[in-house]
Amino acid sequence: MSSYFIAVLNMSLTASYVALAVIIVRQLLKRAPKIFSYALWAVVLFRLLCPLSLESSFSLLPTNNEIISPDIVYSPNPAISTGVTMADKAINQSIQSALPPVNPTASVNPIGIALEIGTLIWILGIAMLLAYALISYVGLRRKISTAALVNNNVYEADGINTPFVLGLIKPKIYIPTNLPGSELGYIIKHEKTHIRRYDYIIKPIAFLALVIHWFNPIIWISYFLMVKDMEMSCDESVMKESGDDIRASYSNSLLSLSVKQSGLLSPLAFGESNVKSRIKNVLNYRKPAFWTGVVIAVAAIVLSVGLMLDPTNAITYKNESLGFSLKLPQDWEGKYIVKEADNSITIYNKKIYDKYDGMGRIASVERQIGEMITAEDMLQSPVDRQIGLQGNGFTYFIQMPSDIQCPLDETTLNDEYNAMVKQMADISKSIALIGKRQPVAANTGFKVKGSSFFTIEIPAGWEMKATEGFPPCWNMYVGNQQVGRVELVPYYSTERSAEKYGKYLLDEQALRKVCIVINPEYADHKTIEKIVNSFQFVGGPFNVVDLLTAAEQYVARGGERIFGQIAGVKMKNGKPAAVHVKIMKFIPDGPGDNNPNGFHIEDLNQTKTYTCDSGVKIAPLIAPNHHTYGIYEMPLLDETFIKKYPDHGQFFYDFIIGGDGQLKIVLGHYIP
Repeated sequence: MSSYFIAVLNMSLTASYVALAVIIVRQLLKRAPKIFSYALWAVVLFRLLCPLSLESSFSLLPTNNEIISPDIVYSPNPAISTGVTMADKAINQSIQSALPPVNPTASVNPIGIALEIGTLIWILGIAMLLAYALISYVGLRRKISTAALVNNNVYEADGINTPFVLGLIKPKIYIPTNLPGSELGYIIKHEKTHIRRYDYIIKPIAFLALVIHWFNPIIWISYFLMVKDMEMSCDESVMKESGDDIRASYSNSLLSLSVKQSGLLSPLAFGESNVKSRIKNVLNYRKPAFWTGVVIAVAAIVLSVGLMLDPTNAITYKNESLGFSLKLPQDWEGKYIVKEADNSITIYNKKIYDKYDGMGRIASVERQIGEMITAEDMLQSPVDRQIGLQGNGFTYFIQMPSDIQCPLDETTLNDEYNAMVKQMADISKSIALIGKRQPVAANTGFKVKGSSFFTIEIPAGWEMKATEGFPPCWNMYVGNQQVGRVELVPYYSTERSAEKYGKYLLDEQALRKVCIVINPEYADHKTIEKIVNSFQFVGGPFNVVDLLTAAEQYVARGGERIFGQIAGVKMKNGKPAAVHVKIMKFIPDGPGDNNPNGFHIEDLNQTKTYTCDSGVKIAPLIAPNHHTYGIYEMPLLDETFIKKYPDHGQFFYDFIIGGDGQLKIVLGHYIP
């Protein structure tokens, strides 16, 4: 139901623009016949009830009818687009400060919860208003249950104080008993005018629109103003058709038959709705000149058409197969070309692409399986690549070109190209999901999950999300119960018992290893086998686990691992050239030993100097009594590190020395 609520919100916000415009124009037409202002409310009614509209450059609206994206729940940066820059900025800042950004892998989505609560309140409000209208209608029916037929469709009833029209299929006019004959004629004309214009149908439809959009105060104001204009225009119609000047007697009838508003969905009553204003309008009524009426009518038609059309301020690019859309600026018409591939699209400047054989790339959008890909993963990307959207089991990346895409001597083309590239920041925010197509699992009853490092199939009722810290791990859940995990481990790590702990899978080319653990209490042998067999490595950025694997490779190729502390760093041209290592020995407890921490450290009283290879990394840097660090926390051993950690000499490390005698990697060694 949340999707319906979002659709209603969009319709309500768009209708609010139109309603405000009509209210302003209504004031300008204060002395004009009320039929024109009454007719303008039809545009508001159209906007409130019809979710679709044609697009045109003639539109008078600041934005189209999708102010709130249907996929705002899945957007990493939830925002609305009202078409008013200042309003957008203020509202979007409030949204983002009040609600945390969406984490597609989280079990609780704050935006989704807010929408669900809003939807329930919306439905409750509709139910209450409909119940109120039904009770009011039943009460009115009781009052006229003994009404007697006077003639045709006119009935006389004792329990009413003013004439009115009631009924949808066969509307009837009800009048009070003992109504003076001098007033009866034009009162009946008033009610018949309502019937002739189908006001008895229009008012219930307007009330239905009010019920649907009850949360919008502008719509409440519009409803009462529309009813007021309906009655005034009906008064004017009666006086226009009358051969005599009946303004005085008509006003007296309004005053004598006036009643308080009996309900939101009250019938079309002669003496209801702003009697004072109606009397004033009747007394001031003058039949308008012909050409005045023509000019006002033409202006009202032009305004109505302009308010019914959506603006064509964007070109919507849709890719049904990849499941996303983009909104491109209107001035891009004829300037761009899109090349589509199996899992990506590339947008080019058309002139450059045609003239220089495929140059002119503005941006690319690539789709990858998995919603567990993080912004932190993207920071490790060697190119300008960012997450644009996540949803339906996919992550969509937007990548900007990193090389020259237009010859520099082509000044005009360069200016056009650079202007289009600058607009990509706003275009990227418009990316939205289309449909509900998700990755297809090979196993029936399973779904596909993915991260930057792998894809895997799990039962449809399970969920999966990444843990924080190290080692990199993605837990599987049934409800709130953890039932398994996928853990990224060093390639050369010692494997624990597979029967007890799970299955180990290797990527021989990338030298990566994972351990898949599944609790057999929640999955039988066949299910576990399907999960394990569905696992696929998909690459992913270089991380601490890869650094640990690289360290083992250096040792295996004739290098060595030395335990100790940094005694000093030799600088050259402001950069570390060599490291003085205070060599120690880490000795775990053996039989008969009883050290508090299960080990002891022996100082060998030796210091050796090792020259630094280029790009020596330290990972992880672990302070005493602290055992958490990030998957990508492996700073270079350089002047920045030395300044940032002046106490680096107090920590313990494993120094990885290559076969050439150079320092390659420094691994923090946790000492409790």
